Amino acid sequence: MEWIIHFIAIWTVFSLLGGWKWVELKRNIWCGIASSIIHLIVDTERIMYGLYEITNPVISIWGSSFFFTFGASFVSGMLIAMLQPRKKWARVLHVLIFFLIFTIEEYMLVKTGAVVYVRWSLLGGSVPINIMSITSLSWFSIVILDKGR
Repeated sequence: MEWIIHFIAIWTVFSLLGGWKWVELKRNIWCGIASSIIHLIVDTERIMYGLYEITNPVISIWGSSFFFTFGASFVSGMLIAMLQPRKKWARVLHVLIFFLIFTIEEYMLVKTGAVVYVRWSLLGGSVPINIMSITSLSWFSIVILDKGR
């Protein structure tokens, strides 16, 4: 049930921030797709090696929850592109804020039991992956989607 609530909440936030506007959506969606691909690669590999487990994914995609892949992961990617600042110092802050939000989100999923760490840790495992993923998505939106101007 956590996954469905999480899915509805993130799409509600996206809608309230105006992410559904077609002019921006047709560019931002590519960052969402890239985010979901990164998520599936990382999750599938970590689950396959028994580092962590996803409990009750409702609908499973290679062990990961459909509702997380096309909820938090997909929408976060689109929000990273949509809210990309123009000033360089603000981009660093942008990455740090998204990193903190995503890491807190993961921490809450672990605390609720939706994600169970077997041989994994938030600080040693997820933090480096989260910061690299969000930095990569930010780069993608600036360079590939030309959001840097």
